[in-house]
Amino acid sequence: MLTVKSLDVLFFSLKRYANCIRQEEGFCSIQYTSSPGTTPDPFKLWGSTLGTATTAAETSACTASYVNFPNSNTPYGRVCGGTFSPVDAATTQGTVVQSSTPFRVETFFNTALGTAPTAAAIAPDGYSLDYSQVRFFLNKLDGGGSKG
Repeated sequence: MLTVKSLDVLFFSLKRYANCIRQEEGFCSIQYTSSPGTTPDPFKLWGSTLGTATTAAETSACTASYVNFPNSNTPYGRVCGGTFSPVDAATTQGTVVQSSTPFRVETFFNTALGTAPTAAAIAPDGYSLDYSQVRFFLNKLDGGGSKG
């Protein structure tokens, strides 16, 4: 299990960047989960309102800060809020799966939204996500392959 973390947003008022993960030979997809622990919170990104991080996951109203997962099981590709999940309004942690390359974690922070943010206003933004790649299994009975 490896980890990808957000950069320190205190230094950025508007920032967009991506982390790329190389596909390993024999692997077909990648899955992300919120890192264990509660201090600091491993996933908290404002959704549609600056300074308001909901406790539930958001996938459709992510405009202030979010993480985007291209080719994933999230309806809009984006996740924000206070719970990491591909399901909108979920209150329990979930798993985001990217089923095709490129394996990218795209981060968008807009902490200012036209105003100078204070350290207290920025504090909730950030994430720590664990990830692992999923092997491609060859089905010997029919000679074909299946993702697993």
